[in-house]
Amino acid sequence: MRLHPNIVVHWHRAVVGFLEDVVGPRAISAGYKIERPLSSGQQSFDMHKDTWPVGEPISKLESATQISGEAKYLDDIPYLPNEVHAALVLTTVAKGQLKNVDSSEAKKLPGVLDFVTSGDIIGRNSFVVNAAMFSTTLPDPVFVGEEVLYAGQPVGVIVAKDRDTAVRAAKLVHVQYKGISSPVLTIEHARQANRRTPALDVVTGTQDPILLGDFDGTIDEASQKLGGELSLGTQYHMNMEPHSARVVPTEDGYDVYCTSQWPTETQDVVAQVLDVPPNRINITVRRLGGAFGAKITRQNLLTAAAAVAARKLQQPVRLVADLNTQMSYSGWRESYHASYEAGFDDTGKITSLKVELTTDVGHISNESSVSFAVHALQSVYYIPNLLIVPYIATTDTAANTWCRTPGLLPLLLYGES
Repeated sequence: MRLHPNIVVHWHRAVVGFLEDVVGPRAISAGYKIERPLSSGQQSFDMHKDTWPVGEPISKLESATQISGEAKYLDDIPYLPNEVHAALVLTTVAKGQLKNVDSSEAKKLPGVLDFVTSGDIIGRNSFVVNAAMFSTTLPDPVFVGEEVLYAGQPVGVIVAKDRDTAVRAAKLVHVQYKGISSPVLTIEHARQANRRTPALDVVTGTQDPILLGDFDGTIDEASQKLGGELSLGTQYHMNMEPHSARVVPTEDGYDVYCTSQWPTETQDVVAQVLDVPPNRINITVRRLGGAFGAKITRQNLLTAAAAVAARKLQQPVRLVADLNTQMSYSGWRESYHASYEAGFDDTGKITSLKVELTTDVGHISNESSVSFAVHALQSVYYIPNLLIVPYIATTDTAANTWCRTPGLLPLLLYGES
């Protein structure tokens, strides 16, 4: 017979509590209920009052409201009487086509109202409009059409009277695939599959390498040489408030409540999928609850999905992603790979350096950071002969996005390494 771990823990605590005079001080704490006193904190820093108000420490305007728990976030908005809830249905393969999507079992659950897919989008099936700030924006589908572009791509949303029912029903939607093939998931795989292209330089507007001095003419003259490779992996944003959206149909448009870092882009996206003028979309963003880049464009997938459902049902729709779901459909920080060849003199001073940079942008390159980050490689150092060759690699993953110091972090790391 196996005991559940919780039973063992409670039994152990009870025994220690009975035998507190025997077990000794090291074990006695296990028998007590942990008491947590009122939290407090202090911050100390140098103050130069003679420069005030420059450098004068002030409290963040919202800090008292936030730390007391009084701050209202999107999901704290009271429900309307006819408001319904949505939950995403995600793909489980990274590369293939949809063969059949069966929502019949999900619709049998009491409280389930509808299953919304790409066929319900009357506008354009894309949750980006101006996402590529430095090049032509490529479409990124709200829902799968026929081609599956990455694992975790939304197939549609289940809409139900309450959130628990919507989440349970979403797991009952049966998705069948065809033409499944091995996905390209890493920069190395992309290189082998010939899925690398030269990156656009935002300064010059070309795809030419960045050249200072004469690397080819000086590398052979260096008394010392060194070459190698460096890789820096991806990172999830771990935003404190999840992607959230609430879309309310009005008499002449839609009121959209969202957690967007780019409200004008959100307005354009909702107008695009609903095929209405942007001035019919009212955007409200009260606060973000931490974002770090995760809510620049990726948030708009959720808002667009909720908007499509609200238009179809003509009811307010609320869609809040849990962490597992958000980490599946939303891109992360780009991973980087660098191969380098350096020439330096006997004192260790670098005289020539060539760096071939590749970044993983996911399935489309709307938000590649390598286009501007390459100029940070030299940092504060003077390298007279420098050649930087930047590439973007497309993989069968969710489109990656900016994350705190996009591109600069790996480039500065490479420069120091």
